[in-house]
Amino acid sequence: MNTRQFFAPTHREAMKRLRAELGNEAMILSSRNIDGGVEVVALLDYDDIDTVSKPKTVAADVPPSLPAPTLETGASDSTQTMMASLLSEMQSMKAVLSSAEPSARSGRTAKAVISPEDTFVRAGIQHGLSETLCRTLWQQTANQAFESVDARLEDGLSQLLSVSEHDEWLTRGGIFALVGPTGVGKTTTVAKLAARFSMRGSKESIALITTDTHRVGGREQLLTYGKLFGVEAYAARSREELAEMVGRLSNKRLILIDTVGVGQRDERVSEQLAMLPLNDQRLRPVLVLDSTRHGDTLDDVAQVYHKAITELPGGRVADCILSKTDEALHISSAIDVAARHHLNVLCLTNGQNITEHLIWQRAQGLAKLVMTPRPETAFSMPSELFQAQVGATEVSVPDQWAGQVLREGRRLNACVHYLRDEVGGFRTLERLWGSRDGAQALTDPGQQIGALKHSEAGFGRLDVFWQKKANGSAKPALLFSEFDALPVATFLPVKGLPVSMIGRAVWLSEQVPEAALRHHFTQLPDHTTREALAQFGVSWRAMVRGNMKIEHGGERMTMAALANEMLFDDAGMVLHKDRELRLQLGWLDAAVEEGGVDQSVRFVAARLVDPVTQERVTSRYGLDQGLLDQRNYLEDMALWISRTLTVEAHGPLSRRAENELASEAFASDALVRAFAASQASMVAWRLKHDRSDNGRIMRDQVLKMTRTGRQPSANAMLKATLKLCAMVNALGQCALAEAG
Repeated sequence: MNTRQFFAPTHREAMKRLRAELGNEAMILSSRNIDGGVEVVALLDYDDIDTVSKPKTVAADVPPSLPAPTLETGASDSTQTMMASLLSEMQSMKAVLSSAEPSARSGRTAKAVISPEDTFVRAGIQHGLSETLCRTLWQQTANQAFESVDARLEDGLSQLLSVSEHDEWLTRGGIFALVGPTGVGKTTTVAKLAARFSMRGSKESIALITTDTHRVGGREQLLTYGKLFGVEAYAARSREELAEMVGRLSNKRLILIDTVGVGQRDERVSEQLAMLPLNDQRLRPVLVLDSTRHGDTLDDVAQVYHKAITELPGGRVADCILSKTDEALHISSAIDVAARHHLNVLCLTNGQNITEHLIWQRAQGLAKLVMTPRPETAFSMPSELFQAQVGATEVSVPDQWAGQVLREGRRLNACVHYLRDEVGGFRTLERLWGSRDGAQALTDPGQQIGALKHSEAGFGRLDVFWQKKANGSAKPALLFSEFDALPVATFLPVKGLPVSMIGRAVWLSEQVPEAALRHHFTQLPDHTTREALAQFGVSWRAMVRGNMKIEHGGERMTMAALANEMLFDDAGMVLHKDRELRLQLGWLDAAVEEGGVDQSVRFVAARLVDPVTQERVTSRYGLDQGLLDQRNYLEDMALWISRTLTVEAHGPLSRRAENELASEAFASDALVRAFAASQASMVAWRLKHDRSDNGRIMRDQVLKMTRTGRQPSANAMLKATLKLCAMVNALGQCALAEAG
């Protein structure tokens, strides 16, 4: 992938350097903050785009960095040619449009229209957002594609918002001081939080404090809530008294402080906030924003309280709660203020019921609330007045379209090029999608494995992981090369392949005769199979259940019980269900007995431990021949367990892919669907876990291109992969229709 990186102290300076070197048409792939400034990565034009349009032979699929054997050119080559041709046409179209006068392009005098940015801003204002935020969202989403203006607004807002999606912050505890003007619902919100916390059986771990000793009934109201919930409640009249109380209650997991309500225009704001022990790092001021108030008022509240708190020693404000959402006709203004002032939304309150009316929303959920159509009121601005408000700009609409089409064409071309060249499985998946008639031939395991003969991996160590059948259907086998943590190839054991373990092992050895193969099974081979494997010199390992019995030191016991008596060594960190866990390994020599015959094996026990709590999350047990010496054993076992976890995660992903493909044209052929699912799941897994810079950039681009979201989970990457294949195929079909 032909990219350039630009570094600068600010984003503006980085963009200035980028445009100076690459021009205005360079496509920005990513932008991120780094130590000392900003890094912007841009995609250069493909200088060799004409060569892409020439038909060329491709392999059935080739792992990363492996040379490809020559196969007959398939229909996907036509798709490649069509894509390149369309890109070339789009470039020509833009050149023509750019050189022509507006009147010549349209056939009539160009008229003033709302620019795309102002159209976007206008839509945001109609949904209750400020012009300032809308222009920020426009810049933030400049290099993404969306189906509509509303979709762009919603996605940009969900990216910008910071939201606590559940009540973990509350159950974890701390000291929270609710601040804000009079009447925004601070005392009621304190009561709701206390009720939520105490209902979980932690009444002894919470304390309430009020500093509202001036308002009539303010002190009594909170003390009454304390009695109602059975929790300790106190009133503090001075800064010293409050600090003393907080120190005395330091054994409490949660302390909620209800402060005096002071209007943002009141000179006593700083005086009242100075009562808080802001130097205590545990204390978090939380600004309560009344959703029923006008946006101008909320913006003023946020500015005044932020300024007043940050001017105090140790002062900081980063959290807010949106109150009275049930009373507001819409809460767009409150969400807008939270987004622009970078306030993390802890929760929302939506009613008077103390024990129930607290809700948690995701960022996407809040964005959808903003995009919900608003009812017309006496204060709604008529649509025709918006043009005067946001202004009109002389813009050539065809130019705008041409530029967008060209940028999206470049992005799609970059994504597909990278996936074909760097991600094992994508080329095969693309060919399956584009040529359903020849799909059966592509499922031949010999054709898939044959590519490895001509590769570097074909002359090194290969670990093959065989999986058990599920619901009578064969599951894909995954191959790992010696130095790659991710699978480099996968194939489906289909009809014609030997059924027995020894038969498959010998078959695979014949396919890649120069490779040193080691076979990994999901269950212990029987005695006869183990003897045959030894006779043919086949190296094997097997994962087994903890309740299986083996013999050690003259005693038979289960593996789980034996593991409890072993010593374990630290073997680094591994990934399990998207969690980084510490791997601990132990092993010893043992024997398995079958038919009265004992066979020596090495028993391996693995523990996956939470690095923070040191609690065991899960365990794995395995048996192998124990051919390696002790010096290499720890590293080799760690690699085995890590790859085993990868294979385990691949199974559910492959099943999900089969379900997704059931609605495609693959539905009529279960074999092709299973094979396509295995390729798609491997592509998704590699995309998710590729930690290189190019991998990170392309992962982000694939998600943006397919509008799958911004969280690179394995399921999201799978959906993005399938959508991308559909897009490429649709583009090819459009080109065929135009050619016809």
